[in-house]
Amino acid sequence: MTYAVMAPVILVPGLLFFAMAQVVYRHQLLYVYVPIFESGGRLGPIIYRRTLFSLFIFQFTMTGVLFVKHAYYEGYAVLALSVVTFAYKTHLQATYAKSGSVAHHLPMELACAVDDAMRHREETGSLKTTSPVLQRTDEDDDAILLRGLHEYVQPSLAGGTP
Repeated sequence: MTYAVMAPVILVPGLLFFAMAQVVYRHQLLYVYVPIFESGGRLGPIIYRRTLFSLFIFQFTMTGVLFVKHAYYEGYAVLALSVVTFAYKTHLQATYAKSGSVAHHLPMELACAVDDAMRHREETGSLKTTSPVLQRTDEDDDAILLRGLHEYVQPSLAGGTP
């Protein structure tokens, strides 16, 4: 991402490589490698932090390149975008990173099922749902989420291979 702006010729080989790698790695992750453990969503914040760090490196590198080329207005515009990016990072951390709930580390499939069940409960007053993970109604929210964490199976491992 950093060098694509400075040398756009790299975009075509990069696109070809990542398009082919995406197909190969998806197949390998779903059907070849057996996961030793499930992270339960704990890898997401690490990827998020590294992506934002890379974005900041890109923005500061571009600011430096623009200042060296005497494009001061554009350089200041990229610096302003850095401030907006930092504000967005701070907002997301305040909203999601300090969560004390069990849902903080849920896989996306289970989190969506919990959201649907909670929405249904708000609309009807009961926690009846079609999700097999959330069938019981005599538990509080955290107990439901804890049970869902223990019963969750990666979808690719639940079915057979093609």
